[in-house]
Amino acid sequence: MRGVGDGSAPERAAKGDYIRPPTTPLLNAGIAAHEVSFNKLAKDFDERYLGKAWLARADLPSPFLTPDVMQRAVDEYHARHGITWSFGGYLEDRTSLWRGSYLSNISGTFVHAGIDVNLPAQTLVRCTRGGVVRVVGDDCDTQGGWGPHVIVETIRNGAKEFVIYGHLGDVYVKEGDRLGPMSPIATTGGPPKNGGWWSHLHIQVIQDRYFMWCRRQGLMTSLDGYFEARAAEFYKPVFPDPIDLVWDFESDSSKR
Repeated sequence: MRGVGDGSAPERAAKGDYIRPPTTPLLNAGIAAHEVSFNKLAKDFDERYLGKAWLARADLPSPFLTPDVMQRAVDEYHARHGITWSFGGYLEDRTSLWRGSYLSNISGTFVHAGIDVNLPAQTLVRCTRGGVVRVVGDDCDTQGGWGPHVIVETIRNGAKEFVIYGHLGDVYVKEGDRLGPMSPIATTGGPPKNGGWWSHLHIQVIQDRYFMWCRRQGLMTSLDGYFEARAAEFYKPVFPDPIDLVWDFESDSSKR
């Protein structure tokens, strides 16, 4: 979804009015082997197939903006490591990875606000904590959007949060539905329906007050999956680490 904060409207209006997130949860030992650096994955693929000369051409769009290229890199990584899914990317600098995208109009670097889970299309997506469905939408943007997405109001450590599940395929829930932990909500989508990306699930947590402020002000596009690195002091508490929402997708990805 387009619309990255630039230190102006949302930041000035909401700054100082947020709850600092709880301590980052430890990574579940059962899924640690599935964690991946997206930048390293792309760099390794570049050097094998495109050569270092491509890396030096900062004027060219990233090849990974083409869903088929990114999908090939992910599939080869999974095959080499004997896994069916992988995840990563929270607070990862992706300025080089997505050069030439809509994010390129940002001055300086930009980082990822959530976690991306590399999954085959039509893998079941579950609402990890449970909660109430507040938004079922589709931003219909094939050049960097969320595509079909669901936003769930949930509670962590007594504090209200909103969780975005983006780049979906078939959606099984509607606004107002009450969900239990691990309830099915959708499947993962493929391009172009999923926003024009490779097949993956974007999970992002949004602090309650910031989400509600953006909604009241009609600034939902400020809830982009990326933010400027220079604004990290503001955005890190606004978009807490969603690692506790990642579960072992092994059975769901193998039952497609």
